[in-house]
Amino acid sequence: MITNDVSVRSAGCSLLFLCCLLFGSAAHSATHPAPHARAAAPSASSASLLVPADTSIPSDVWNDPRWQQGPMTARLGKVATLVVPPGYRYLPPLQAGADESASDAGETDYAASDQSSDSLSAVIAPEDGSWTTRIAVAYTAHIDTSDLYLDPDDLARTMQVRSSPFNPLSPASAQSLPDLVEIKWIRAPRWDGARHKLDWLYENKTTGARGVDDTSFLNAAVLGRRYTVAIQTELDGAGSSERAAALQTTFDKLVSGVRFRDMERYGAYQSGEPTAKLKLTDYITGPETDDEKAFDDKVAHAIGFDWRGLGLRVLPLMGLAALVWGRAQRKKQTRRDEAVM
Repeated sequence: MITNDVSVRSAGCSLLFLCCLLFGSAAHSATHPAPHARAAAPSASSASLLVPADTSIPSDVWNDPRWQQGPMTARLGKVATLVVPPGYRYLPPLQAGADESASDAGETDYAASDQSSDSLSAVIAPEDGSWTTRIAVAYTAHIDTSDLYLDPDDLARTMQVRSSPFNPLSPASAQSLPDLVEIKWIRAPRWDGARHKLDWLYENKTTGARGVDDTSFLNAAVLGRRYTVAIQTELDGAGSSERAAALQTTFDKLVSGVRFRDMERYGAYQSGEPTAKLKLTDYITGPETDDEKAFDDKVAHAIGFDWRGLGLRVLPLMGLAALVWGRAQRKKQTRRDEAVM
């Protein structure tokens, strides 16, 4: 789904919002199509407007003449490509310069380029417009996966906590009743070590003052040497989980069409290159929030005061007391021995 603003909701936990909120109204613009691409739709001035099956997609976006029609291989900046199958349309990234320069660049150019501040977003959709899939490419530095452990129950609990606006540090009088967030796995997180791909599908049901919001997300992250390609399909409304389950095979095929260029593949990482601060599981749950950090610091400080202080102050005093008591006992014993003699 493409909207005119960025909705954080539970998607605040989802991958694309970790990629610097790449989507929103900015995703509605696109670069100039590649020379070999064909326009998917005529302009509004030359023909009647096409209407997508998903009515949440703005008409001007769906009828943008810069859509490109599959089959084709789309360039995702200088680091990766995406296969657009027949029957699908593709809205190119915003960064026209990066995409166009990639078309004539060699592999050494990809390796030498430093795009640490670069990111781009694109959209792919079936021709009927029944849903859209968003693709983001962002510089993340190298993500270590050596200690990866996926516990679906623990991840779901963390997602629920980080989806709630509840602040445990604020006064009770300032608290408002938080929304009730329920996370259900449509397909629990999976890690493909051979392709360096993580995917997770879930339903987010939020119950609050405004009623019930039922949204399902199909997410994937494909890791490269320095960049991550994020893919997300969002389905809203009642029955979204059933539609997501039916769509998962199609989603997997789209994800499998992502290919990093040789010098940007995960295995091309060289020792000493920058590494990511975020763990891979943070891409599922979202990073630790400021409120969580503040709460953890407060708890750690309290524990440190009660127990570390005991270790630093009380225990040495107890040791000193034991030493004094031992000396006193020895002096008493010496006096007794002298008296006996």
